[in-house]
Amino acid sequence: MGAGYRDFAEEAEAIENLRPGIKLAILLKGSIEVGIAGQTQARESGPSVNLFVSRHDWQLHHRFASLSSLQYLTLHLDAEAADELLGDANALLPEGMAHHRATCPVAMQAIAEQILNAPYVGVARRLHLAGKALELAALALDTLARPSTNSSVSLATPLEVRRLHELRDRLNRDPANMPGLDRLARDCGMNVRRMTAGFRRLFGQSIGEYLRETRLREAWRLLESGLSVTLTADRVGYTLPHFTTAFRHRFGILPSTLNRSGLEAPGI
Repeated sequence: MGAGYRDFAEEAEAIENLRPGIKLAILLKGSIEVGIAGQTQARESGPSVNLFVSRHDWQLHHRFASLSSLQYLTLHLDAEAADELLGDANALLPEGMAHHRATCPVAMQAIAEQILNAPYVGVARRLHLAGKALELAALALDTLARPSTNSSVSLATPLEVRRLHELRDRLNRDPANMPGLDRLARDCGMNVRRMTAGFRRLFGQSIGEYLRETRLREAWRLLESGLSVTLTADRVGYTLPHFTTAFRHRFGILPSTLNRSGLEAPGI
């Protein structure tokens, strides 16, 4: 696994030689041209995610623009390791090469930021990073590489894409006061099935998952600013017991310990 920040004063190129297996590349900030050997390079801009799956040795080409900066995370799982973890990597690895790309879902961005800002040291840090890396790989495979179970539902028009982006903006503005799916669908001018399937395809999460993540990230920000746990729970639309449970499950600490922990906010 590799993660961090890079600055380029001058234009640069690099070729990465890779073994068979699975490579996940998340670009959080910046832009870069990437391409598989023998194919035209394409420009990627963050936040984006690319998943490469290959049964054979392969090369990945990179081109970095002058005066550019990147924030990134990469994870490579070779075929042998994939066999140990998945039981039978051949069921996943194609005969040739498979490449999936998408705008990086908020959930994956959050995990990547937790890796970049890991608060532990020593053995605890290594265990934390290993667990988060596997969580990230699982989410990537589930989001990008699984067969579609809703192939009859697609984003047919640019208007639907725009409406779903507007829905996401609405969730970001006021996550604590969301109506039910029926009302959201009417406001979007779509039926519930098309809206929910389209949102998941576009952003990699269900509406409920996105809303929960947005609420808890906002809660972290409020607690860090000094707001009490009780007022924070109310502000983000939770009852206090449910808030404590959800916050601890998401971040691994109790809300009441945040101000004393000295932790950096995970991507907030």
